[in-house]
Amino acid sequence: MEIITIDEFKQFDALNELKRSNSTKEWSYPAQMKPCIAILLVNGEIGPTNVDDAGFMIIQELGRLGASDDEIRKNMEEWNKKLIARGATKCLRPSDIEGKIRYLRRHPKGDRRPGCNHFLSTQICIGKDSCMFYQKLVRDSKPMPLAALRRNNFEKFWELWRGKVNATDICVYKAICDLEKIRGVGIGGTIFVSRDQMVYYSGIAVNSVFTSLKRLEKYGLIKVKIGQARSNIATEIQRIVPIPKPLT
Repeated sequence: MEIITIDEFKQFDALNELKRSNSTKEWSYPAQMKPCIAILLVNGEIGPTNVDDAGFMIIQELGRLGASDDEIRKNMEEWNKKLIARGATKCLRPSDIEGKIRYLRRHPKGDRRPGCNHFLSTQICIGKDSCMFYQKLVRDSKPMPLAALRRNNFEKFWELWRGKVNATDICVYKAICDLEKIRGVGIGGTIFVSRDQMVYYSGIAVNSVFTSLKRLEKYGLIKVKIGQARSNIATEIQRIVPIPKPLT
């Protein structure tokens, strides 16, 4: 199977990073196309299956991304042209496309859309470890089992890191744990906070909060992207779970 290049991937607006609302700082769902489907659509191929099944998967994915009926028709017409240019003997007829669009609209909740473990998807999968879609929208969204929740709360951090970090870092880490509960993102979920909010929940002076966050990141305990107050961009924080042990 021919794999599309990085430059070809960049031609798809849908393959951009997940878009974030400036007002809520929450990630929108979804904002990227599955790479396996992009391979079919961009390259004009059917993969290791037949035209009908490949067309079904593409239309389901376009529907998931919010494409209108006209946008789906246009994309499928372009896909047909690419199939013919590559020497295919069969492509989707207009009636086939319309039938698949009608099926899509009859199941608006996506309860019958093929997932990442669907037998067709696995045949054209680039690998879950390499797939941005799977890493961001499937694996990271799965709730952790209760046993894992108990292992990755603040008490576990205290057990492993007491005496290894200073009091300021402990207060900031505790604030992150509290914000996970307040925001309802779950253990290790991404939170978006302002500097003033971190000061409020941690009780740490404003000049020390970001310094502490950077130290926690250096220890491998969190991932952090410092925001920009002037641009109204919140700071993005995610705890690393399972909680790593100190190196020394």
